[in-house]
Amino acid sequence: MQGQEPAGRDFRTAQVYLSWHQPLSGRHLATENEVAATDPVAQFVGVDAYAAAGGALRKDLFSDDDNAVLEDVALLHRLATEALNAEAEKLKGQWKWVDVHLSVTYDQYIRYGREYPLPVEPAHDDQAKLDVLNGEIEQMEEIGEEAWTDEVQARWDQLHNDLEALSADVNRSEYTDEQRARAGCVVSIDHRGALRVETGLVHPDDKRQQVRSGGSEAMSAEEKRKEAGVSNSLSADLRAIRHQNLQAHLASDYQTAFDAMLYSMIVRLPIAYAAAPIDISMRQAEVFKSREYLEDTVAVAMLEEIKNTLDLSWISLESPQDFITMSALPVEKKQALFAWATAQAVQQQLANDDHSSPVLEEIGRRCSTDVAYCWRPDAKNYWSRVPKKHALSVAAEVIGQKWADERRDFKKDALAASMETAFREGADERVGIDRETAKRTARWLPEGMAFEISDEQQQTPAENPEPDVLPAFLKTAAE
Repeated sequence: MQGQEPAGRDFRTAQVYLSWHQPLSGRHLATENEVAATDPVAQFVGVDAYAAAGGALRKDLFSDDDNAVLEDVALLHRLATEALNAEAEKLKGQWKWVDVHLSVTYDQYIRYGREYPLPVEPAHDDQAKLDVLNGEIEQMEEIGEEAWTDEVQARWDQLHNDLEALSADVNRSEYTDEQRARAGCVVSIDHRGALRVETGLVHPDDKRQQVRSGGSEAMSAEEKRKEAGVSNSLSADLRAIRHQNLQAHLASDYQTAFDAMLYSMIVRLPIAYAAAPIDISMRQAEVFKSREYLEDTVAVAMLEEIKNTLDLSWISLESPQDFITMSALPVEKKQALFAWATAQAVQQQLANDDHSSPVLEEIGRRCSTDVAYCWRPDAKNYWSRVPKKHALSVAAEVIGQKWADERRDFKKDALAASMETAFREGADERVGIDRETAKRTARWLPEGMAFEISDEQQQTPAENPEPDVLPAFLKTAAE
């Protein structure tokens, strides 16, 4: 074997494994597609659980499970990934993102920024209890040795136990909602085979977009919205609506979907851990709380129409026949499936979020995502949910001060209905405003909803002479 380099993955696995165990244990990795029972992933899953799932074991006659060899690495990794995904599900909604990896080294965390939990102000009652406990302990310190009975010792122990428990609660630190909105966490397996959840990680893309750098006192997007009277729940619904519109456009744009997926795959490679056949996670954005504002929309009709054209006849077949049948589909049908699948995993944001991804904005622009065409602010989804002051300010800016002043004394419901009518197509005929103003109201969107196109982009369209042509390597494969 001298002078011959082992296969890439096995070689890396052996390096990691041997750094944690005695050199003699390396013999377990000599056979391809096998792993020792003392491997961290095997420890995490458990030999019994692996065997119960049908995994084959090899061990000496008098050896215990710790000296066994697990012969089905693919099954082992699948069981581990399923367990990690179950843990990740518990964290969804608590962080901006949650990633799952079988193994992550310390060096791979270096590229992330960090958010650290902040001290929580103790409750007044808790502080009072601390003072009482400390006071009683101080009094007991004056008790002489001759008066120190078993009862006194028991009380002393109880006081210190209570003090320790209360101090841990009073001195606790927590992540704020703002920190959780900026940071994510990685769920993985540590070198001992235990679950590891690394929290407070700021993605490199988000690090470059820190709003408050160098002590800047600029207002965050959340603070600006709060000042304007836009609630967090309304912002979340607008984010979900914008996301639905991006999905509807991306699902029918193969070229942009391909570029977006390729980019996402490559930038995630530094902390990837390969699992057969391909280690990739497709998680849909959480929009459940906004579902009532996502029904009966233009975007949902677009998505439904696209879905109805997909060839999913292969999906109910047994494996690997499903893969074989899908692989035999015409290129155009594969492209449609690819774009649709990519759109399901696209993330949501408003353009003016503190840590909005410029790549996601570019994807929306590439797809020519027209939110204003697909969605209009009406009384239910917007105008009744913002303060009158905000609605009148928008009316004065877009339509005119006179029009706004005429509605200043309207009750909120009446003003919301009037704004709905004025900010829809054909407002010049409905409310009597001039045609140019009606064009503006028909296209107006709340801040952060539109996918803006810069002047440079308008003047210099992206060069893409054959947007529907497969990349060369796919074209060769298709032939």
